[in-house]
Amino acid sequence: MNIDLNEDMIKHLIARRWKTQQDIIKQQTWKFPLTSFVTYVYGKSNKDILDRMGMQNVLINKNPYVLPYKRAYIHKLFSFQNMMEDFDEIVFLDWDTKLIKEIPENFWDELNKKASFQASLWRYKKSKINHRGKRFDNRMCPAAGFVYIRDKNIPKRLMELWKVSPNSWSEEPAFALLTDEMTGGWKGLKTYWELFEPECYKCVKSPYSYSRKENACFLNIGKPWSF
Repeated sequence: MNIDLNEDMIKHLIARRWKTQQDIIKQQTWKFPLTSFVTYVYGKSNKDILDRMGMQNVLINKNPYVLPYKRAYIHKLFSFQNMMEDFDEIVFLDWDTKLIKEIPENFWDELNKKASFQASLWRYKKSKINHRGKRFDNRMCPAAGFVYIRDKNIPKRLMELWKVSPNSWSEEPAFALLTDEMTGGWKGLKTYWELFEPECYKCVKSPYSYSRKENACFLNIGKPWSF
């Protein structure tokens, strides 16, 4: 497959691959390692690596990229489609999400108290979307580090919204379009918290205070990229 990479893309690809490899290793050494999960993987060579590590995985495509590298993040949306074909309810985690305490027995029950799609809201430095009236509101965008889904129609709708979103390189604007669609427009931080914010997950860019997530069992430890 011709990925058509320039020099900057190659540097970014190498850096991201190295970081992902380190994150996978860290997952196995933490005090509370994840012991039961399935990795959905692109690329036969990547699957071979996970096989050697003894990690349960599903190969989505033998090629590492279905779309050009500049749209690499959209591969997550394809992953959601595959996951929801295999399960009725999922939590998707980036590799740089750390389990900081035991997952509570009522984990799924708590997620079921909110909407059928949940993703942690992040406050970015620059707008990632443009459909809301105020610039401050356009900086609030659901992130893809932790995503919860229990409606099999959602992955398809996310793909449809991505096609009309302002940033074709990112999957996250489609999340914002979806959640705003579900509430009839952006209703502010309070409504987002009540419906879509997973209280089991913390991140450095959250507009919500950590004190409001005392029972969180997952923490994003990735570099706080500037956008």
